[in-house]
Amino acid sequence: MEKQNVNVKTFWIMVVGQFISLFGNSLLRYSLSLYILDITGSATIYSILMALTVVPQIFIAPYGGALADRASKKLIMIALDVIAGCMLLAYGFFMMHYDVSVIGVGIFICVMAIIQNIYDPTVRATVPIIVEPENLARANSITQVISTVSLLLGPLAAGFVYGLYGIRFVLLLDGVSFLAAALIEMFLVIPYQKREWTGNPLVVFSKELVETFRYVNREQKILLYIAYISAGLNFLIMPLYLIGIPFLEKEVFHVTNAMYGISEACIGAGVIIGALIVGIWGKALSIEKFHYLFVILAVVIFGMGCSTLTFVIQKDGVSYLAYFMLTITGFFFTAFSTISSIVAITFIQKASPKTQIGKIMSLINAFSTMFLPFGQVLLGWLYEVIGNNYIYLYVGVALITLVESRIIRKIIKEAKVNSNTSFEMSL
Repeated sequence: MEKQNVNVKTFWIMVVGQFISLFGNSLLRYSLSLYILDITGSATIYSILMALTVVPQIFIAPYGGALADRASKKLIMIALDVIAGCMLLAYGFFMMHYDVSVIGVGIFICVMAIIQNIYDPTVRATVPIIVEPENLARANSITQVISTVSLLLGPLAAGFVYGLYGIRFVLLLDGVSFLAAALIEMFLVIPYQKREWTGNPLVVFSKELVETFRYVNREQKILLYIAYISAGLNFLIMPLYLIGIPFLEKEVFHVTNAMYGISEACIGAGVIIGALIVGIWGKALSIEKFHYLFVILAVVIFGMGCSTLTFVIQKDGVSYLAYFMLTITGFFFTAFSTISSIVAITFIQKASPKTQIGKIMSLINAFSTMFLPFGQVLLGWLYEVIGNNYIYLYVGVALITLVESRIIRKIIKEAKVNSNTSFEMSL
């Protein structure tokens, strides 16, 4: 009982640290984006700088996972928050006396992204160590809610704080927040078994990542298939939300900025609702029912496409009916996407050896993330060349999603999981 109480306390301390870290990075990213737009007036420069933040997620996160599996997770979190806090304070004081270039801001954004992409795998690798297997799905839903809330609050806080006090105040406030998070994380109690270091850390980590991939390919092919499924989700399905909704609402439905903001808030709330559903009804979910979520997603995607039908869209003025339909279906899209994500993450954590959780999760995340920008470019091109026949695009993606659900069902049915791995996600 005492150990369980310690684990609960550790989990909530980690959640607080995660919120400060994610919210701080979100606040910083959007504040710097406003600052870049103010000093350059160029959307192109802004988009390039924001795209650079994806690179560490692909190339750095796997090494962050390898580090998390070897070193003390508590020390990693504290060290990263201290480094981030000191960098933010130093950069804030520097900007008080000197002007900074766009290149300098870009480098700073990349460094902060690197820190975040070492911090994130550490948190994901810590959760299954301090949380009992029967509570893992609920814990993942809580961390998902924290992640979403911090990302939603970031832009709002950036507009308020940056607008009133400027970028220097944002940097100083963020720096103090990260140092406060490091202080809180000193009270973490995370089991750690010291492992010997031999040779260059980068070489060691690279070898371990290769060995981890071989292990997954040989012993846990189901995890490899989940990586393929995640890649497919990022390549074809997620761009419908990231590219499709802004394009349709602004360019086709001609909604106002206020209406677009309301729609984004409603659709973003779907992530929170999806996470809460897992937390409350997690006992009804298992990886064996994973394919049903893709069937539901296919239906929702078709519903999103129905908002683009010619008799729904008004020729002149704002298309209120189409806007309402896309907002509602978009809400269900993010809700069920979140549920499927938490189901997959929980299964990966349960199926992975505790000494390799960080590496396995970061490798899967990096692999699936690689396909997201390609999917965004493809969908962006299709929206332009398809004319007004957007419904065909959505019907096509919906059919592909149905096919993927059949493949998922077959893969999971045929997968041979060892006796220590449970498909169930009991809460």
